Amino acid sequence: MDWLWQVEAAAVARRERSVVSRTVRLALRELKARMSPEDVIEALLSREPDRTNSRGRPQQ
Repeated sequence: MDWLWQVEAAAVARRERSVVSRTVRLALRELKARMSPEDVIEALLSREPDRTNSRGRPQQ
């Protein structure tokens, strides 16, 4: 998430607007070109969750 905020800050510095959703679409296109859906799921499940950010809904 921090990286996405850095992208947004870089866009603001250049007086660009609404780059977050375009950034996500670009990232998904790149991910699709490199990995199958099964590869994505395997990568997601094999990594520990990032515990550095306490935002979001608490896990139950």
